[in-house]
Amino acid sequence: MTWLFPLVAFQLVGVAFVVRPGVPGSRRLLATAIALMVPLVGPLLALLVRHGGGHGTAPPGERRAAGRVRISAAGVHWLGHLPPILDRLMSHHAPERLAALVATSNPGDATAIALLRWTLDHGTTEMALDAALALEELDVRREARRDAARRALADAPSFQRALAVAEAAADTVLLRFADGPGVAVMAVQARDAYRVALALAPERCAEIHERLARLELGAGFPELALDHLARLATAPGADVTRLVELRDRAAFAARRFDLVSVIGPTQG
Repeated sequence: MTWLFPLVAFQLVGVAFVVRPGVPGSRRLLATAIALMVPLVGPLLALLVRHGGGHGTAPPGERRAAGRVRISAAGVHWLGHLPPILDRLMSHHAPERLAALVATSNPGDATAIALLRWTLDHGTTEMALDAALALEELDVRREARRDAARRALADAPSFQRALAVAEAAADTVLLRFADGPGVAVMAVQARDAYRVALALAPERCAEIHERLARLELGAGFPELALDHLARLATAPGADVTRLVELRDRAAFAARRFDLVSVIGPTQG
């Protein structure tokens, strides 16, 4: 049994190497699991997972499977409104797909997130992996932006810095980077920062209440969104007519159909 000790030592050395920072957390986690669970060749496979670029060609079976994905009528309608770059994200030609991933990830806005999530849900295994890594990279960048905004606010409080902290947390909710308990955590952080911003510049209450309404609706609290919209209606300089669609969405989600403009008492 003396051969067992060198084998264990080799496995542990491999684990220590693959868990080092430098690649996304999902890759480190997968590489660590492989290094621990697969005897002898586990560390070598883990290195491939850690440093692999993922630019091969999908097997024919995977291509056929991707074509059989069932898409609802709503999904087809939504797909028709997405930019043509989606065709490149779903390309089997790796360089073209990589260029599309870079172009999509740079803005990191709601459209980019929608495109990447579509690819993740409907692409082949390789396409989905590329999209997942791009989404994780966007999340890492967003987290870094949140941390930088919090440090700047702590160093020198101001309305703009408090608003930057709030927007960074709210974007995590509104762009669906967070799910489950993460939504509640990010919503609390955004609310607190919006309150700080409001205390620093009370004259901008209309702007803050509108942002809070959008946050609460995105976080699944339409009743709170309606509360903020009601306060917004009495705020100086508020353009209520511009927010009719937002109020209708919040009222519909809260099942307050009497407040929906197309069927409620406000209809002309």
